[in-house]
Amino acid sequence: MVAPTSKLNFAQWAERTVVDRLCPVRSKALDHRRFWDAMDQLTPEQMKDIEERVTGVIIESFGVDLSGLVLDMTNFATYLDSANTKAPIAQRGHAKQKRVDLRLIGLGLIVSTDGGIPLLSHAYPGNRADVSQFPVMVKDLVERFGRIAGDVDDLTMVYDAGQDSFSNQSLIQESPLHFVGSLPPTRHKDLLVIAKSDYVTVDEERFPGVTAYESRTTALGGEYRVILTHSENFFDKQRRSFTQTLAKAQRQLASIQAR
Repeated sequence: MVAPTSKLNFAQWAERTVVDRLCPVRSKALDHRRFWDAMDQLTPEQMKDIEERVTGVIIESFGVDLSGLVLDMTNFATYLDSANTKAPIAQRGHAKQKRVDLRLIGLGLIVSTDGGIPLLSHAYPGNRADVSQFPVMVKDLVERFGRIAGDVDDLTMVYDAGQDSFSNQSLIQESPLHFVGSLPPTRHKDLLVIAKSDYVTVDEERFPGVTAYESRTTALGGEYRVILTHSENFFDKQRRSFTQTLAKAQRQLASIQAR
């Protein structure tokens, strides 16, 4: 199998080599006109295998730095009919696009901090909470990257507060991964009373207007180092947005009062 170069389209390379080798009986016409016919020839196991092999070549060919990985999860609305039973992954749930009338498909994605390259994906039914899929992705990451990149001890997973739970934190604590998580400030009010004057400048050139304060706190069954940050630029944007929303509400109340 010839590895792709920057001049070779990865989609073409994947079709010619990995997909053909793993699924030789698939339709030859892998384009938008026969997309569903072609996809019916691939099993979920083959899809995982294809993703892993393509990812491995990307990492090797372009020297992708895997030391930092970012995990996020979302869902997408589909236009599948409610009576369509051929796509059980499409379910009604908490629609992040606010389309509560449509069936959803959830997607978890892990990308590298080096160039934002997608490395691992996980599709799941739209009626499952994101936090319930975190263990699946951590397990996949440890197993698959152990084969692709070798030592997973050098990997750092970054994830948001949407994945917070005692079981998830215990899982990643016991894994070989390093991690950077996020905590809801409202659950740690002792940290919110720290004076702004105690914060120090992070790096004025790389992060202008950002200050931080380092402390420790107990959360999710353990004691952890925490970094509190404040961005003056982001704060100004939030303040303007809040002022506009407040002004709109005041106008509406004034209109009601006048009537």
